[in-house]
Amino acid sequence: MNFAWRWSLVVTLPIFAIFGLWLFRTTTKYVDLGLRYNSLNNEVNLAELAEFEAANLQRDLKLGLQMKSLQPQRNLRIVELYLPDSSETALNSDLPYSGKKYVPGALVSMEGEAHEVKVRYRGDHYWHWAAAKKSLRVKTKKNQLYRGMRSFNLVAPKLPEQISGYLSYFLARQFELIAPEAEMVDLYVNGSYRGIHLMLEQLEEMVLRNHRRMPGDIYAADIVRDDRYRDLPSAVFNNAGMWEKIAINNHFEEDAAVPIEMLTRVLAMPSSVERSRALRELVNMDAFGRFSAYRAICQSEHFDNVHNWRLYYDPWKNRFEPIVWDPLGWAIPWRPTPDRPARPDILSSLLDKALIQDHAFIEARQRAVEDFFARGGDRELLNELDRVTAQVKPSLLSDPGLAEKLNVMTPREVKRASKIFRHFVKLILDQLRDDFMRDTVLGFTQGAKGAHSVRISVDGRRPLFGVRIALESMPDFPLGARLRFQDAYGALQVRDVSGALSMSGSELKLDQFLSAQLTENPDSDAKIPIIVAPGVYEIELFAQDGESRAVPKVRSVSGEDALGGFVRGRAVDTIAPAAFGYAALIADDQPVRSVQVWEGTRVCSGVEHVMDDVILQPGLTLLMEPGASLIFEGHVHAEGTPAAPILIHPKEPDQAPWGTFALRGSGANRSQLRHVRFVGGSGLKTPLAEYSAMFSIHNVDDVQVTSCIFRNSYIVDDMVHAVYSTIAFEGCGFSGALADALDIDITEATVTNCSFVDNGNDSLDLMTSNVVVEGVFIARSGDKGISVGEDTRCMVVNTAIRACVIGVQIKDRSKATLYNCDLENNQQGVDAYRKNWRYGSGGFGFLYKTVLTGNGTTLSADKHSVIRAHDCALDPWVERSKTILMDKSNEAGTDRTAKFQFLVRLPEEDGESNPDFESAWRSVDPTVRGAKPIQ
Repeated sequence: MNFAWRWSLVVTLPIFAIFGLWLFRTTTKYVDLGLRYNSLNNEVNLAELAEFEAANLQRDLKLGLQMKSLQPQRNLRIVELYLPDSSETALNSDLPYSGKKYVPGALVSMEGEAHEVKVRYRGDHYWHWAAAKKSLRVKTKKNQLYRGMRSFNLVAPKLPEQISGYLSYFLARQFELIAPEAEMVDLYVNGSYRGIHLMLEQLEEMVLRNHRRMPGDIYAADIVRDDRYRDLPSAVFNNAGMWEKIAINNHFEEDAAVPIEMLTRVLAMPSSVERSRALRELVNMDAFGRFSAYRAICQSEHFDNVHNWRLYYDPWKNRFEPIVWDPLGWAIPWRPTPDRPARPDILSSLLDKALIQDHAFIEARQRAVEDFFARGGDRELLNELDRVTAQVKPSLLSDPGLAEKLNVMTPREVKRASKIFRHFVKLILDQLRDDFMRDTVLGFTQGAKGAHSVRISVDGRRPLFGVRIALESMPDFPLGARLRFQDAYGALQVRDVSGALSMSGSELKLDQFLSAQLTENPDSDAKIPIIVAPGVYEIELFAQDGESRAVPKVRSVSGEDALGGFVRGRAVDTIAPAAFGYAALIADDQPVRSVQVWEGTRVCSGVEHVMDDVILQPGLTLLMEPGASLIFEGHVHAEGTPAAPILIHPKEPDQAPWGTFALRGSGANRSQLRHVRFVGGSGLKTPLAEYSAMFSIHNVDDVQVTSCIFRNSYIVDDMVHAVYSTIAFEGCGFSGALADALDIDITEATVTNCSFVDNGNDSLDLMTSNVVVEGVFIARSGDKGISVGEDTRCMVVNTAIRACVIGVQIKDRSKATLYNCDLENNQQGVDAYRKNWRYGSGGFGFLYKTVLTGNGTTLSADKHSVIRAHDCALDPWVERSKTILMDKSNEAGTDRTAKFQFLVRLPEEDGESNPDFESAWRSVDPTVRGAKPIQ
């Protein structure tokens, strides 16, 4: 007993001592403040007060850490905030209004240092700021980001299980949607535990960059509470004026809002094929299909006609994409009940109801759902739910503010709510898997055209992505196909789908999307707004040459699902025609693609969109009038020869520049240009789109550009610009660019055996891309030879860069590897620094067997960056420093014989190696320094 008493003293006395120390210092601080207050005749000197509180911050921090060390061990990341007494008083002085104003505070970084921040409350509704546990927004300084974020939220959970907010954002990542980073954390304020919070990145430009999107406009609509307009309807899709920009594309006027104006104008149109087609030109169907699948999985109706919409407009894809913000997934009112199962169709806004009338949207959503279940996304989601439930469990036991909104909860109640939550998540997953993945019922019979046609019925929510038709014999002539169906008015619609038809022996394959009807429930009180009814189609076969020929009789029909699975058709006696009563755009024409052949001389004026595939013949001359632009959305095959190149140049010698020659969209995939000469162009800018180069490649894969010449561009930033693409340049020449010669953004590219001479700004400007540069010659760039920026990975091999302002510049979390390169007579050789604060760090350069001679500054790196050199020759020599790391293999002078005759990879660079660079590594020569002679 005596031993136990002594042991209790050993444990409790330090706790009382620390508490007493804290109380003494706090009291002393208040007395000191009181004396100052009285001495100033009741006028507080704010400058002195701020200085006094800053001086006490480190002591408070140390004491807070001591107090925190007495708390039980938890699993969550700890976020530590310190707020002066005056800051918390100011925030609470006149709620809710006072809580919206930032006050000074301090945030403990991951390195344990306290940095100045600004803090305010966040959230429109009372449960965010009226309880003891409040939701906060924290804003750091630009040079002191917290985990890569300048602004983030600490959100008090408002649903009983506490983790559903986090899980909603985890699900968004599964569907590859644009969404902020999210994590459950433990929050301490002034050393006092404030409970678990959802740390949520504030939505701004960096969210786009992290999702490999170009900086652009983000439109927000939140017409709730104080933002409501008295006596004015708040349906945001009816009024473009109710949207505000929270991120801006600085290439357009700040107040420009043409995209959102166009969207609201299209949605105001009556339901029709024309409206659906116009909507396709404004929204990214693939992204909205994934967004709809996402909302079905988490049953979120929180994106409605009045709030929570965040839309990103991409002027390079010319489409809106949804951004996940405050989804409130699996909220209690939206969970299934005995009389209302999980809803596959979430139609909580005017936009939702318009999109579901287009088969392209249904197709995109179905692909997203089937992909989710096929790759085990449901299991991954449940595993993450279990992981984070276990992770927060220790924190729940001491959380001082557990609540459902403002209804106080105990840890036991949260534990029970978590079990219920998991039950509902699994129930929803099981129901939706059954809804979307249940086998389609496919029936067929002879059509109205007799042996030439087959009528089919598609029943069930799971659509067909293709149809296989077995004929009784193999036709000896090419077949075409027409798709027939009845629209909502009972009118017969016919689509030419011959281009989707292929034949193998006596079997035909039609790559045509066919779905059942998704139609409005006639029962207005029904819990499910959309019901499924059979979709009836007729496929008519005919001879492509237009001759009247006997088509073999149909023997059987089968279908394919989104995953390539087989759906057996069942022969039936009759299938009655049925009109599609709700859908507007049921099917598109898919004719045999015609190919335009351009040859001779062609005068171009205005802006021409070319939808067909095009062959540009050798010797073709395109005479471009001022401002003339060609935008190709089909495959382009431009096959010039050295003797007969394809020429694209101004119509008149002294005229104003022409516009752009552009490849746009997936229809232009695999385009090839060889021996084409571009001269004297500029670009094209419209309210909805921007082409910032005379040769622009937007969202196109596998483009091959070989032996082409680009010369003398005007007005706009770039001579050649590739964005969201994969492209290879080989043997091309770039000269006389007004600014940048080749601008590569968010693209996979190779630049091989090319030359860049006398360009006004950067010869190669790289952003957020993976690029291999090999066998390239660069001279006399007005700024950088190669600019490696904004999280780019670049491999430069056997390249010479001469007489530029800066040879290679690496910045903003980018990494560049130079092997067998020459950098000669540049004002700066290789420079690394941090330019854009959003990336948190500077550039990282790795130099192998490279020769740097005659440069004004050989190597330079700021405190955020590092350059490492191995087996290089440098003249002038560079001494080792904290940011310039030189091992003993480097030598002063110009000796081109490598010190080590074998390949060496620095550990830091090797760990970040890109598989796309392996071919470039195989081409290096470890026995020599510098580049091979390049003409």
